[in-house]
Amino acid sequence: MKKILLALMFLPLLGMAQATTKANAGESAVGLKLEQGSWKEILAKAKAENKFIIMDCMTTWCGPCKHMDKNVFPLKETGDFFNDKFLAVKVQFDSTGNDDARVQSWRKDMKEIEKTYAINAYPTYLMFDPNGEVVHRSVGATPDAALFIAKGKEALSPETQYYTQLKRYKNGEKDPAFLRKMATMAAAAYDTKMANTIASDYIAGLTDFDSKENAQFVAQFTTTSKDKGFALMLNNPAKIDALIGEGKSKAKVLSIIAAEEINPGIRKLAADRTKAPDAAPLIASASQKYPQFAADIAEMTNKTVYNMVYSQEVYTPMAKAAEAKTKVDWDAIAAGARNRDPKNADEMVSKGKVTYYQNTKDWPNFQTEVVAFMNKYGAKATPAELNTYAWTVFENCKDMTCVTQALDWSKRSFAENKNPMFMDTYANILHKLGKTKEAIEVQGKAIELTTDAASKKSLQETLDKMKRGEKTWTEE
Repeated sequence: MKKILLALMFLPLLGMAQATTKANAGESAVGLKLEQGSWKEILAKAKAENKFIIMDCMTTWCGPCKHMDKNVFPLKETGDFFNDKFLAVKVQFDSTGNDDARVQSWRKDMKEIEKTYAINAYPTYLMFDPNGEVVHRSVGATPDAALFIAKGKEALSPETQYYTQLKRYKNGEKDPAFLRKMATMAAAAYDTKMANTIASDYIAGLTDFDSKENAQFVAQFTTTSKDKGFALMLNNPAKIDALIGEGKSKAKVLSIIAAEEINPGIRKLAADRTKAPDAAPLIASASQKYPQFAADIAEMTNKTVYNMVYSQEVYTPMAKAAEAKTKVDWDAIAAGARNRDPKNADEMVSKGKVTYYQNTKDWPNFQTEVVAFMNKYGAKATPAELNTYAWTVFENCKDMTCVTQALDWSKRSFAENKNPMFMDTYANILHKLGKTKEAIEVQGKAIELTTDAASKKSLQETLDKMKRGEKTWTEE
């Protein structure tokens, strides 16, 4: 199974303009109708017609915004729900050389809205009642009309209106169940500062971690070393891990240590383009503060420095050449990598070639390079890397010798942790190599370990193909 989630491929801005034009024209009441007046005029109209207002805070560069314009706003079910109950207005939060008079006329109101409601993610939907009072907030695109309509329904009920419920908190309500609910609502509304404040109030009242729900809450809302949950996770890792999963508290603590103690120094090394960047001072400082994690800090920091140099000296010039459709100068890239990090330069260049040929779909060269890379450096590959390389070979390489090698990489990917998705890769490779009986057995175990319904269905479909003797791969 493909393990990399692909982002939505959004259509060009032209598509957005076409969808918006149709909505503005109000074609047969199909799709969301957009108001064209000023903010003052829309407020007055909403009050006169006793309608709520939904404000689409968007930018011209926002991919999810374009998705909504193209695939959700024009739908009849979207229009049927919103046009009856809401006035809809689109507000552009960036500036371009193509901004028309209307966009420019909204700029003052936009700035005030941006400041008042801390708009920092797009699309953000602000919803106001007929009197112009903000009652709800929702962030992010939806894949279909049904989920977008659900957001609109939340705005109509005081029990699900974010800002209405937030007033209860600000007025002093501190019941634990309410605090849990409010922190989750604030996080969903992308009101991060308020979410952390409310979560802190809830965590302060905890006396134990006998509840998986409480442990998960602490993990979700611990983002800095100053948060109350940080000390709890630092000092009670075994107790929390027993509830949320082995290694989860340590991973959270290390991510915070990285953000606060390591990454600022790494950014300085990156900006200075330091030759043979020395991370030892960063490691020493962080290890002195958190001695129980000294080994992890050293490994994490060295890996981050490696990735920094790889990005600057290998990936960036390689990507620029690919974008310009020019030949990659591997000799120049190798020289740059050796100048910065002589110890790891050859590995970086080898990894870069694998990535380049994979991205350009040059499968013969990819096969050659990935085998060379894994033979020399594969012992250091993470489970995710092992799985990704194995799956890419399974899908695209015709040489069964290479596929046989990928089988070993795949088996190693779940040797210590029975990840069902990684097991699925292994089963697929077994099937391609003609070891279908063994593949069926592994795939069955992967299904047993899967809890997500959609993933289980997909794995079952693959298993059914194996049992019928059908290919689970495509061949050009």
